[in-house]
Amino acid sequence: MQSSQTPKNFFIQIGIFAALYTSAISFLVFLFSVIDDVFPNTLDYYSDSGSGIRFSISTLIVVFPLFIWLSRLYRKFVKDSPEFAESKLRKWITYLTLFVTGATIAIDAIVLVNTFLAGESLTVGFLLKVLSVLIVAGAIFTFCLKDLKGYFDQDQKRSKVWAAVVSTIVLLSIIFGFVLIGSPSKQRDMNFDSQRISDLSDIQYQVVYYYQQKGVLPTELAVLRDPLSGNVIPKDPESANDYAYSVTDKLSFKLCADFKTDSKTVPVKAMYPESMSENWQHRAETTCFDRTIDPEKYPRVK
Repeated sequence: MQSSQTPKNFFIQIGIFAALYTSAISFLVFLFSVIDDVFPNTLDYYSDSGSGIRFSISTLIVVFPLFIWLSRLYRKFVKDSPEFAESKLRKWITYLTLFVTGATIAIDAIVLVNTFLAGESLTVGFLLKVLSVLIVAGAIFTFCLKDLKGYFDQDQKRSKVWAAVVSTIVLLSIIFGFVLIGSPSKQRDMNFDSQRISDLSDIQYQVVYYYQQKGVLPTELAVLRDPLSGNVIPKDPESANDYAYSVTDKLSFKLCADFKTDSKTVPVKAMYPESMSENWQHRAETTCFDRTIDPEKYPRVK
């Protein structure tokens, strides 16, 4: 009889549980990010749910299929050689997973009760996060418990049903994530627009600084170049063209750029800081921003 303690069995078991833990954590990060996007925390000014969704989706796309493939490979080995099911390594890791998920469920419940007793506000976002941890940890706990009892070894179809259900949930989550953050091309356009806003903000600062030093607005952006300080005028990150600038009055000027997205309908809310988004609303077209300098707020430097 072939020994179950083989290098192949060892690495398959390690691979399965490493992929399981990674997939579970990534799925929770995804759920938390979606909850933060749908129910934003007004006290968290620097929350960027988009990055969490992107990272978790990327991890699930790579790691979760690996988990399914390794699991099916292991079931095939068990079917051909039943002694694989008696692996001590498998039982140790499974019991460890039961302990970790059981502790996670207990801690999750403690956090919920403690928050309630402390009189803190049980927001929808907080309750959904608690429920997410409970469901994910509970599902893994149930799976491992059934696996220890040989539930899946008795009938290979049972493991296929579990794999199909979980795969469907993960697939639907990934699709929903793409709906929230947009396609990769949409993300690229958003990144370009975010850089354009940052460039225009920098140019605006330089124009105001020039006025404070000279008492007049620069006639063109080229005037702002300063080899001594290393000051360089930003260009459009995609086309490398100069941004449009014109003086409209003694204290007024206009900045224009070609945008690819609408700042009011972008999939992810935190495209750039809220203080900046209020001053730089734009549509998916050439948008101009009229600015007027208040001499009292920005007095000349003497």
